[in-house]
Amino acid sequence: MNDPLALARPEIRTLAAYEHASWENGFERLHANELPWRAATDGTVAGLNRYPEPHPAALAARLADLYVDLVMFLYRRKRPHKHYSK
Repeated sequence: MNDPLALARPEIRTLAAYEHASWENGFERLHANELPWRAATDGTVAGLNRYPEPHPAALAARLADLYVDLVMFLYRRKRPHKHYSK
């Protein structure tokens, strides 16, 4: 069996994937059980109880760079060496 979806029940296969709420700059996101105000000891700029943005462009770009570096490193290691015989 090559299709992992074949293992799931039909009602499970028809479920839609979760999509997070739209992200608009300037709005703060709180979880349902979080307080909307800061603790007196919280001296951070954004507040310790704030969620990070869901698609951080700078992080994604850096991870992509690291991935490319890793792939190239592995590619160079697997290339056969040319052996020259005299």
